Amino acid sequence: MAKEHYRDMERLNDGFGDKMATFIQWVATFIGGYANGFIAEWKLTLVVISVSPLIVIATAVMSRVKQPPPLHLRCMISHCTADVLVYLLVLENNCTEGASCVLESRSSGRGNIL
Repeated sequence: MAKEHYRDMERLNDGFGDKMATFIQWVATFIGGYANGFIAEWKLTLVVISVSPLIVIATAVMSRVKQPPPLHLRCMISHCTADVLVYLLVLENNCTEGASCVLESRSSGRGNIL
C-alpha cells in the first residue's frame, strides 16, 4: 500500500512540479507589475485596469470570429483563387507577349479564362 501511495505522489509531482512553480512566478510578476505601475504612473494603471475587461471580451469575440472556414468553403476559395491566378497569368502574358499567348493558353487547356 505504501508503494501505491508513493507512485501516486510521484504522478502528482510529475504533473504539478514545474507547472506550480511557473504559476506562482507568473502571479508574482503580475502583482509586482501592477504594484510598480501604481507607484510609477497610477493614472495610466487605473485606465488599464478599467479597460482590461473590454480587452478580454474583444479577444473572446475575435477568437470566435477568426475560426477557419469549413472544408467546403476552403475548397471553393482555393478553386476560385486558382482561376484568378490563371486569369492573371494570361493577362500578364497578353500584355508582354501579344495576343497569340491568349489563344495558346485557351487551346492548351491551362484553365478557364473567364
